Amino acid sequence: MNNKNNHNTYQLKYYENHYKRNMQPGETPYILQHINYIIKCADLKLSHSILEIGAGLGRCSLPLLKRGYKLTCVDISHKMLEELKAKAKNSALRTIAIDITEASFDEKFDRIIGFFTLHHIHDIEGCLRGIAKVAKPGAVIAFCEPIAYNFLYYLQIAFTKNMTWEGEKGIINMRKGYMFAAMKKVGFCDLNCVSYGFFPPLIANTTWGGKIEHLMEKVRIFRWAHAFQIFVCRMPDR
Repeated sequence: MNNKNNHNTYQLKYYENHYKRNMQPGETPYILQHINYIIKCADLKLSHSILEIGAGLGRCSLPLLKRGYKLTCVDISHKMLEELKAKAKNSALRTIAIDITEASFDEKFDRIIGFFTLHHIHDIEGCLRGIAKVAKPGAVIAFCEPIAYNFLYYLQIAFTKNMTWEGEKGIINMRKGYMFAAMKKVGFCDLNCVSYGFFPPLIANTTWGGKIEHLMEKVRIFRWAHAFQIFVCRMPDR
């Protein structure tokens, strides 16, 4: 319990005291790329009830709400969720400040998603067990995460102000072997991992960067350099 509390206290301080540029909402090519991959991999429909884990300030929540999706956003930071609600105004949004490992609400969801969240969670298996409690039979779970083997992330952590290894070290767990083992242990099925993308926002949000990335995606030999991945699994039908 103490390890979890210490971890969550650090994460709250890490994010609430240092609002990072890459946390800010906005419909940039970089953000929309991740959203579009989640929509495709999770097969999101406007009719689905969707739970977003680690929504924060709503970097990806707000564009999804704008498209008409119905979201319940979960985060351990009440402060950031309040800011998200203020930005969302009268949209179809519900927020819950809770650690997903302690999920206790009765509602069940068709889809559970997250963007760059799992590598900040202290207990991956506990998180997945919490998700299983609130997933409908047949629900699809999809998380966008960095690829652990991409060395550029470690350079980013080392040289970016307000980024720390303590805050980001969970990235080393973002490997198919580790994640699939945890998913299987919890009882999820139809495990999959889809990799994509190459560039950080500074490049991806430029016209030339987007064109180069689009061309690179067409050439199989470049896939080793992918920077992002979507972990996908499904709750068994009962």
